[in-house]
Amino acid sequence: MKPLTFFTAAALSLTLALPAKAACDDPAGPNVNWSGCSTQMADLYEADLSGADLSDADLESATLSGAKLSGANLTFAKLMFANLSGANLTGADLTNAYLFKANLDGANLTDAKLIYVNLTDAELAGVDLSNADLTDANLDTAYMARANLSGANLTRANLHSAHLDGANLSGAVLTDAIWTDGRQCGEASIGVCK
Repeated sequence: MKPLTFFTAAALSLTLALPAKAACDDPAGPNVNWSGCSTQMADLYEADLSGADLSDADLESATLSGAKLSGANLTFAKLMFANLSGANLTGADLTNAYLFKANLDGANLTDAKLIYVNLTDAELAGVDLSNADLTDANLDTAYMARANLSGANLTRANLHSAHLDGANLSGAVLTDAIWTDGRQCGEASIGVCK
């Protein structure tokens, strides 16, 4: 048996030090790594994906209704036209996720990060967004009737033409947000646009 050369040993140590690649064919489950994977139109109804790494995953038109996504990493995920109704996204990170026309009716987004997220035309009726960070989120024309936005951070969020009928905005930070009528909210806008 030949002894390892310096270069072979160095290459082996580098290989072992590299982070694990996403296994796109791994079955759905807690902490699965589907980072960068394409699962368009996948049926993940009530799947347990808590703690999963779905960063930069393509989940366009996927069925995720009732899915458990608490603590999941969905940064830069493509979720346009996805059905996330009733999903548990507590503490999930959706920073820069693309949720154009996604259905989030009745989803739980408590303590979720939705920084720079695009929720244009999204269905958010009855969604729990309490204490969620929606800094710089685009909620233009989003349907948010009866949504719970108490304590949410909506700093610089675009709420132009959003439907907020019956929404709970108590304690919500609306500093520099664009309100439903197109005006910009002032610095002291907490719970109401001033």
